[in-house]
Amino acid sequence: MSQFDFSEYKPDEYEKYNSMMSDNENIIYSFFMNKAFFGKDKNTFQIVVDEHFEHENMEYLVHSIQEKHPEIHTAHTDDSDEDFDDEKAYNEDMRKTAMSKYDISLDGIDDLKPQINIYSGATINLHYGEGLLDFIYADFETPIKKVYTEERQLELLFERARANKKMADFLNDVSEKSDNGNWNLKPQKIYDEDQLFLNDFEQYELTFNLINEIAYASLYSAICPPVFRKTDEITKSIRLYARYISALQKEYRDLIEFCYDENLFPKTLNYITPAEKYNIYKSLINFPGSIMRREVFGTGLAISAGEKAPLYSVTDIENARYRLMNPVSEESIAELANKYNIEPHDLALKLSLPRGICVYYEFGSLRDILELEFTKMLEENIRFRKCKRCGRYFIMKGNYDTNYCDRIEAGTNRTCKDLAAQENYKKKTEGNEAIALYHKYYKRYAARVKVRQIKEKDFKNWKYEAIVKRDECSDGKITPAEFTEWLEACFPNRKKQ
Repeated sequence: MSQFDFSEYKPDEYEKYNSMMSDNENIIYSFFMNKAFFGKDKNTFQIVVDEHFEHENMEYLVHSIQEKHPEIHTAHTDDSDEDFDDEKAYNEDMRKTAMSKYDISLDGIDDLKPQINIYSGATINLHYGEGLLDFIYADFETPIKKVYTEERQLELLFERARANKKMADFLNDVSEKSDNGNWNLKPQKIYDEDQLFLNDFEQYELTFNLINEIAYASLYSAICPPVFRKTDEITKSIRLYARYISALQKEYRDLIEFCYDENLFPKTLNYITPAEKYNIYKSLINFPGSIMRREVFGTGLAISAGEKAPLYSVTDIENARYRLMNPVSEESIAELANKYNIEPHDLALKLSLPRGICVYYEFGSLRDILELEFTKMLEENIRFRKCKRCGRYFIMKGNYDTNYCDRIEAGTNRTCKDLAAQENYKKKTEGNEAIALYHKYYKRYAARVKVRQIKEKDFKNWKYEAIVKRDECSDGKITPAEFTEWLEACFPNRKKQ
């Protein structure tokens, strides 16, 4: 019997929020463990995506389990040629889209074998803030609505699968229809750890195939997918996942606004740093001002080191190359090998291979990587600014000061920066008679240059003088009439013979 009575206990707002963001009986949010490397380059970092289930051994594992326990039914079956081609085409399309948006390396990934998640095993290089902005401006609402309408009830998923011959036997054996008409999963008998691993894989495969369009709406939601624990409560799981994403989008939109919007209480906040604003904001909403991050330190083999957040870094590359080319002799290490009871040949190999320090962060959930990237930005003083044209935040690069972003506006091939310059010039020139006169005569004389009535050299000299006169007219030093008289006199029309 419990010694506590929680009937009157009222959790605070952070407890409620933290509960909503944590794994529960319906969803696992931290199913995989990805790695983030922050190197010497303070502008970029690198993510290596977990490839937990995306390997050829899965097929071997399935067949091995079925050989040991023929009575076990699995949803994971070999695809038909038609299914294979469809999945392969889908993967190729998604990869093209992903590689057009991000700096991604897919080296070592078998593109002949369809993946459940096209990012599994990928290495991704990002600018600080790039993943955050991609997430907060992603359109999740459209794919969520689509999933709700297409897969609104578990019965729809099961009935559709039952129409597929290769799934029918499996579903009939692992599920049963209750009195209320719902399909419920039967308890599954577990024989060994491999079967548990396979069960996790099937849960992941089912979940991702169901929500892949939601996941692919942003990079971070794709590399941190959830796993639904209860396939008989699929609608509830989707609703919880949608709430989770929506809450994170709002959290980071609000956080970015408070820490980086220069127009938000400027007299009160603009004299303090974004890191200070972060701490103040957290205290204002009664959230903790610190978070836990999982940093991993180790050493590993390293052949070379790069400037872009390398997995392993070696301080002296020449030394590493020399050791590879000139392995130590077994005779010189015989005493050391004897002390640690190791064969001299094996010890010589260990001493010849260069090793470097490896430091990275592990993250599993969408919440984890958003927190990691945002706090790393605070550490490195990377700044956002709100674009004065589209109203979206963008990353400030170096000391380059601008009020407009480089996003391409929909329906055009021009950036906000280009369009703003054009719009500002147009606004500046509206009602300016001097500029209108200059453009009028510029077009007239440029046309005469094309037909060789005016020499190009003379036109260039005129253009310089005309700009000076234009500015004098704009400043009121000469009148528009005087400017017109000067323009007319520059290249008078030839008199007809």
